[in-house]
Amino acid sequence: MHFSANRALLFWKCWKSKFDLGNKCTEVDGCVDVHDIAEKFAAYIEKCYSCNNVKQQTTLESEYSRLRANYAGFPTANEPVFDTELVSKIICNLKLGKAADIDGLTGEHLLHSHPILHVIISRLLCRRPRRGGGGIRRSSASVVRPSVRLSV
Repeated sequence: MHFSANRALLFWKCWKSKFDLGNKCTEVDGCVDVHDIAEKFAAYIEKCYSCNNVKQQTTLESEYSRLRANYAGFPTANEPVFDTELVSKIICNLKLGKAADIDGLTGEHLLHSHPILHVIISRLLCRRPRRGGGGIRRSSASVVRPSVRLSV
């Protein structure tokens, strides 16, 4: 009994030395307040996904609309299909504790992320051209396919 209790103490001592960070001061761009860091991150992400050439955006948008007019596939709706409220509701209803996707994201990442991510996802889903009226093109790499075992 003494041997197993001693090993447990050694285990937790090792664990704490590796993973217990204690009072770690995180500084991002001169800020240490978590709310300021989150706001800076949100501003950075917003800047990344905003257009850098308005004239080119207008040209590409009009060209897409011109090409879309002659498209014989499923018609697109005038209003966005995905709004921020719908995306937020879906994220809040995700089952937690599931396996990560191919990029390492889990439901917990989306649930505990900054709220601006819900807006960004809804805008990406609405602005992305859809093939044949469907949603975003799915990659077969991120789909988990269970193998069926036949018992003989």
